[in-house]
Formats: sequence, C-alpha cells, structure tokens
Amino acid sequence: MVRSARDAGEELGLFFATPTKATSNQAYREIREMLKQHQPDLAVRLLHGSAAEFLAAESATADGAGAVQPTGVDEDGGSSTQADAREWFTHNKGLLAPIGVGTWDQVLMAGIRSKHVFVRMTGLAGKVVVIDEVHALDTYMSTLLDRVLRWLGFMGVSVILLSATLPAHRRSQLIGSWRDGLGQSNEQSPAATSDLIYPRVTCAAAEDITVAPVRASDLNADRRVRLSIVPDDDFVEWLLDTVKEGGCLAVVHNLVRRVEQTFTKLEEAIKHLPSKERPQLFCITGQMPDKARYEVEEQLRTAFGPPMSSEDQEDEAAQPRRPVRAIVVGTQVLESSLDLDFDALASDLAPIDSLIQRMGRVQRHGPVHQRYPHLQELTMAITGVRDTPAGPVLPPYTGSVYPRALTWRTWAVLRGVTAVRSPAQVPELIEQVYGETPVAYPPTWRDTDGADDQWARKRENAAADVQIIYLPPPDPQRSLKDITALATYAGRTRSGSGRHE
Repeated sequence: MVRSARDAGEELGLFFATPTKATSNQAYREIREMLKQHQPDLAVRLLHGSAAEFLAAESATADGAGAVQPTGVDEDGGSSTQADAREWFTHNKGLLAPIGVGTWDQVLMAGIRSKHVFVRMTGLAGKVVVIDEVHALDTYMSTLLDRVLRWLGFMGVSVILLSATLPAHRRSQLIGSWRDGLGQSNEQSPAATSDLIYPRVTCAAAEDITVAPVRASDLNADRRVRLSIVPDDDFVEWLLDTVKEGGCLAVVHNLVRRVEQTFTKLEEAIKHLPSKERPQLFCITGQMPDKARYEVEEQLRTAFGPPMSSEDQEDEAAQPRRPVRAIVVGTQVLESSLDLDFDALASDLAPIDSLIQRMGRVQRHGPVHQRYPHLQELTMAITGVRDTPAGPVLPPYTGSVYPRALTWRTWAVLRGVTAVRSPAQVPELIEQVYGETPVAYPPTWRDTDGADDQWARKRENAAADVQIIYLPPPDPQRSLKDITALATYAGRTRSGSGRHE
C-alpha cells in the first residue's frame, strides 16, 4: 500500500520498520549493502532495544567488517565519547538519522504522549516511512498506528505499508487514517476495498485512491501447497521420517513450551538413529538471550538463506553448506523474521494470515538447491489441532497467543482442504476469516458466540488502553504542548509489555 505525500517536495530520508529485531537486523544488512553500491557516503542506523549488542557482535565477525559505527566523534574528548555516540544513534535520537531501520515500535512510539515525542516526530518528518508486515499488528498496535498515520498525513509524510494478507476493511481504515490527517474526506473508496485485483498496489493521495495490478514473479505466480494433518502423538516420528532420505524441514510452533517439548523429543529420538540418518537440529525463539539468538540466526542464514552472489561464491569458505538433513524448530520468529528456504514445513494451527506467511518459507528461493524426490511437492503439515464434533481442540494456552475466534474460523475454512493455491486463493481465505462477514461455523461446534464475543471484547479493551496514552489528533489550532501533557512511558507500544524491542 503506497501513500503519496501532500506536497511533491524532495524526501529527506527513509525509515524501514519491521516486526521483530531479527527482521530489522536482516533489513539493516540489506540496506547497508544497497547504500554501499549507490551512496557509500550515507550511513544506515539500526534502531531497536538490542541494536547496540547486535552491532557489537557483528563488528566482531568478518561479515561485520562493514558495519556502520559512529567514529571520529569529539576525538579530543574523553574515552566515553564513542559510547555516547552509539547511545545517540541506537536509542531515542537515532530516528533523526537520514536512513534508519528498526522495529515497528520505533514508529509507534511517535504516537504516544511522552516527554520526547517531538524528537520522534521530527525524525519521521520528511522521510519515506515503510512499515512491513502490517497485517501482523494486533488491535492495540493497530489503534496506535492509526493515530500515527493521522499525524504523518498531517505532516505530509509519505508512507508505504507492506502486506500480502491484509483484509479489505483494514486496508480502507489505514488509508482513511492517513488521508484524515491530510484533511481529506474519510469516506471509503471502492478502490480501497476492492479485492478483484490481487496482487495489487493501492496508491492513496490527497486527490484520489487508485489500485494497480502487480504481476507475481514466476516462482510465486501459482504456488500449490499441499496440506496434511499430523497428530501430536505422531509428530516427532513424522518429522524424522520426512527427512530420513534427506531434506531440510522447519517446524513453527505457537508457544515456546511446544518448541522446547518438540526439540527435547527430537533430541531423544535421534539418539537411537544410525549416525548417518541423524538430522542436524536447530532451535530458535524470541525468548533466547540476544547473543545466543544472533548465533543461531547466523547459522540459519548461512545454511538456509538466499543464494549467494557470484562474487561471494568465489570465496569457497563463504559458500553456504546446506545440511543433507536438518530440522529447525522455532516460534513465529521463523514466520516473518528470517529469509529462509526449507524443503517442507510443519506448523501449529494459527490464523490464516500467519499460515499463509509460514507457507512462504517452503521452497522460498526456488530450484536453487537440490530438492529430494520425496519433497518435490510443496508441503505444509498442520499439527497442534484435533478435530471434534464440538470444535477444534488446540494445545493449552494457545488462546493467549491467538484469539480462539480466529483459529476456529481458520479451521472452519481449512478442515478438509488438501491444498492452497497462492496467490489466487489468498484474498478469499483472508476475507473468510477476517472479513466483515466471516465464514460460518459448523452447526455442531459449541460456544462459537462466546469465541466471537471474547475477541470483540479483547479488541475493545485494547483500543481503550491505547486511547489513554496516544497523542491527541493533529489540529493546527492546538497548542503543541498538549502532545506531551500527561506524558507516559514511550515504550508502551505493545499490549501488556511495558517495553519495546
């Protein structure tokens, strides 16, 4: 989704916001390499809660040799000046840098009444603001984003929102928030809600809203992903059988405890296999200590990341060594945070947009690796769900991650489905789960009204929580000191977290 600034003036910079620290680290590397080729005198700043640790770890590796660090600052001053410079560029004031990469939180904090919110607003003014995977924002963060978009529209800031799985009504709301900041009518436009064109780019300006078709790449033009159901009791055996003849498989669980359980069971089962049949195991979650997580991310990027350039491949030592057989077990970090390619994938039942994102990790980089004959077909196995006449039964505490209404609607759509075609079926599937007229539950399922009511109450409560802390709407007649009145902690960008990444 593309939005044009109110005035056609020259943009002063870029800020690229991503869902997680892992995604930000990856985007930082890619933008840094792009700047080396096209504008080497321009630096990119990495902004998230662990940016300093990541930059320090990267600078200690060969890959980090080109990592941008502030140097030559106050060379006649004390020894702490370099640390002070890093503090400047990796915390509040880093948003003032011309080019920045960070988590969503860095943008969302600009919508919270806080002591230094004007610094963040100044940092975003004049830039192109890109927000990736915008569909994954929960109600709390989405409500905050709506207010930020009104302010960005008010300041004439161009915004690009990226998503392959955004419901039509939500797309219309986002456009309306930004155009409302411009002072334009917030009436829905048919172009803003149309799903007749997919993939698409929706372009909103002060004058109108247009939709342009986008041709999918040959690799993604018609992906058919076969679906299968694997019960939890058979899951570890299925994983080992799948990679027995070779192949690399990813497992995405919704809960850290399920990651730990599966990983432990695999470790125990592998002990009883002949050495030549033992897969290499990896484990990654968002709760890992930063240093350990960075090490695993680097291992995964080397083994399963994008193909290397011809220049890099000239260095034999730098060539990736894809395992003959491997199983990577992780949480949603594998869903959107890392650009990795697996021969097949297994996933807990999750809302349809998350499942579609996870499908994108199956043979993501095309025929660049040797695919084993038994894994030629794109495959995703769904686990962590048991079908019953009264409704799906999911692992305990799944409801703390995803609303029951969304997982139940997704199951109502997918139960009995043997394959999903992308991109052809994506808009229909998204609207069936998230649309204003969602799929009907099977008549024998119990307490379906309770699931929907619970989700509605959760959304209402989240929106109310945000309204306590977000900025007042932009108003030329309002005193600027009002935006810091009753200031609160800027890091309240995530529901119940009290801190940001």
